[in-house]
Amino acid sequence: MQSQSALRCGASGKRDTAREAPSSPGTGKWNRVLIDATMNLDYDPDPELGGARYPPLVWPAQADIDAAMARWAELGLKKPR
Repeated sequence: MQSQSALRCGASGKRDTAREAPSSPGTGKWNRVLIDATMNLDYDPDPELGGARYPPLVWPAQADIDAAMARWAELGLKKPR
């Protein structure tokens, strides 16, 4: 039967410290992110926004989008969907 320290070693014989200390930042086997993308409807409609509850979405100017697409093509990246 193998000892506990032998079980902690990988095929290379080195200890896998990331699995031993999962509470250390930047280590461990898994990373999780929770994004709360729900909309709060408790806000009253704002007359300055035409009765909307949130400001309108902001998009870059078409010239900026074209420049970014040209740069992506220059770098050999695929166009986003």
